[in-house]
Amino acid sequence: MKVDPRPAAPALTPLSAPAPKPKDSLARLASRVTIAQSATIREAASQIPIEVVVKDISIGGARISTHLRLRPNQRVTLTLQISAAILLELPARVIHSGDVGKEYRCIYGLRFDYLSEDVARSLSEFVYERLSLRGASLQRVGKVK
Repeated sequence: MKVDPRPAAPALTPLSAPAPKPKDSLARLASRVTIAQSATIREAASQIPIEVVVKDISIGGARISTHLRLRPNQRVTLTLQISAAILLELPARVIHSGDVGKEYRCIYGLRFDYLSEDVARSLSEFVYERLSLRGASLQRVGKVK
């Protein structure tokens, strides 16, 4: 009887995939559309509007850039002109701050709070119209040879 001098291979067992780790505790709930549009923001205790740039927006929130220093959980109101006839007042809460961008502007993530039905509908139409335009332009780019 021959004995193989090599060590026996370990028995194979099914691999279990590790549990997925959330990127953060606030998973993105809605598609965002890049707009890079001027708007204003007011802190809850102030009526003075401060100029901001909305970098992207969804039906659930927005990413803004501003010189104003904001704190997590701070309540603000974002005012955004989405058409010649529609000016939206979007109550929101600061959910995170990012790195300082160009021109020493800070980047903040906002989550919208308590939108009325009319405001939510207008915002939804605005976002999905831009998403469909983006999809149409991507389809055209894909067909170009």
